[in-house]
Amino acid sequence: MLPGNVRGAVWITLAAVFTACNGAIIKSLQDLHVLQLIFLRALIGLAVLMPFVLRSGIGAVRSRRPEMHFLRVALTLGGMGCYFYAMQRIPLANAVSLQFTKPLFQIILAIWFLSEVIRWRRGVATLAGFLGALLIVRPGTEQFDFGTLYALAGALLFAGSQTCIKRLSTTDSPVTITLYFSLLGAPAMLLPAIWLWQPPSAEQWLLIVAFGVLSTCGQTMWAYGIRAGEVTAVGPFDYTQLLWAGLLGFFLFAEVPDAWSIAGAMVIVVSTLYMAHREAALGRARRAAAAKEP
Repeated sequence: MLPGNVRGAVWITLAAVFTACNGAIIKSLQDLHVLQLIFLRALIGLAVLMPFVLRSGIGAVRSRRPEMHFLRVALTLGGMGCYFYAMQRIPLANAVSLQFTKPLFQIILAIWFLSEVIRWRRGVATLAGFLGALLIVRPGTEQFDFGTLYALAGALLFAGSQTCIKRLSTTDSPVTITLYFSLLGAPAMLLPAIWLWQPPSAEQWLLIVAFGVLSTCGQTMWAYGIRAGEVTAVGPFDYTQLLWAGLLGFFLFAEVPDAWSIAGAMVIVVSTLYMAHREAALGRARRAAAAKEP
């Protein structure tokens, strides 16, 4: 009964809450290797999705673009490895803030691979966003940590992954998109996980199960969100992650972001919101021009 953009906003907000909670869990599991966590995440995700697969039948596995699933999974696995490592090294709010450079990297990918021409306003907004990232990273200072570079690398890989998801969402269901990650990701990470395996404690197993369930649900919610509404309308609700991550970092890990980190996060948010606004305005102009054509 709700409009598509409202449904999408609800899904994206819930996904943001789940993602922030996952970040706190990853930070709490610093004794376990990130590759082990990625394998367990994919394995538990497969178990969570099995009831939906059994209900949907073979249709949940059928895809019109299986080759794109391989690319998307490879990008996601690389992004997870970088992001998980960053989560364990730097403040939670900083890691989440740097993940919001994904739209900026999507601009770079569009220029590099699709030969798109970027207008000067989007170019200035992109440059401003990366300057905001530099305020958080601050290379050359004692605040600098290589974990911030891993966070940026994860954002780049996730930018490519989200581009794949957006294209896949036009032909495949959110459950199918999420299912392929577990079907392909678990076997890919099996040998590294065995090699680096560290037996989790009972408490860690509880956190791992919660992590797998929340990750799978959050990923599915995000896919539902971008499918239900326009990306430019529902995407900004993903920024609520900053609020949840800040609260969790403060109450669970006694992390207090400094003024430079807060300023950098705000610059990233403003620049990406401006680009989303410009894209929406240009989209409306193109549709209006097309409607006037005979």
